[in-house]
Amino acid sequence: MNEFKFVCPVCHQHIKCESWRSNSMMECPSCFQRIIVPPAPADDNVELIITGSKAHKRMASRPETNLGRPSAPSQPAKNFPVAGIAFVILLCAAIVAGFVFRGVIFKSAPTGGTTPVNNDTSGTPPNPAPSVSGTAVPAVPAPVIHPDSKGNVFLSATNAELHGSQLRLEMKGGIPDIGWWSDGNEWVSWTAQITNAGVFKVIAAIATDKADAGFVLEVGDEQISAQCPVTGSWDNFQALALGQIQIKQPGDLVVKVRAKDIANWKAINLNSVQLIPVKLSNEPRTNAPPR
Repeated sequence: MNEFKFVCPVCHQHIKCESWRSNSMMECPSCFQRIIVPPAPADDNVELIITGSKAHKRMASRPETNLGRPSAPSQPAKNFPVAGIAFVILLCAAIVAGFVFRGVIFKSAPTGGTTPVNNDTSGTPPNPAPSVSGTAVPAVPAPVIHPDSKGNVFLSATNAELHGSQLRLEMKGGIPDIGWWSDGNEWVSWTAQITNAGVFKVIAAIATDKADAGFVLEVGDEQISAQCPVTGSWDNFQALALGQIQIKQPGDLVVKVRAKDIANWKAINLNSVQLIPVKLSNEPRTNAPPR
């Protein structure tokens, strides 16, 4: 395989490059950010689009030299007791303030006064402090994933909505994925805009060292089941053709990936899901209101 496609993790631009540039650093031609080219797919499926990763580390700058000239001896830093002087000033200010306001600070309670008594026997303290332990934090809605010009829908791990306390977005071999998926009750989802009804081919990039990892992919009311083979390691992602699914109604549909059997769930790392149109209807979806 000479060329493959991947997605810029910053601007989501589709980039085509040669397979020999796998795991190397390059500059995105669209957003000019430094990114890491992901490993090339194992097969020759040019329709597969995987995700690159943003390069966070910069090359260390080469220290400047004096070109053979002796360097000037470093001057020892002058120790100036700024902190000590500031402490003395604050201490003096506190003493002066205490002397001036001593009558207010040490004012005693009036003789013969009575202590206020709370006659409320309900057990509720007056003016209780508000508790924030039960305050609901508003969830950030997941973005709607739009198809490209050919109708392909690419669902990356970076755009997924995670449903569970253990699931997390991580990096494996410079590739983003959804990992720590050890609980079969947890699942992930995307909201995808399907502009045309029809039949779509489903491809998922998955890595696992567990045998018989079964899962279900749902698109709206339709679903497809699949078994993930052992890929050898948690960062050896393979593109798996899950089959075809028929989407009868276009619109903004929720795409879910969940365990096929919660009791016998085997953990996987999920990089991406692709919906590739095979046969579309002739009635594209429009957002115009009815007249």
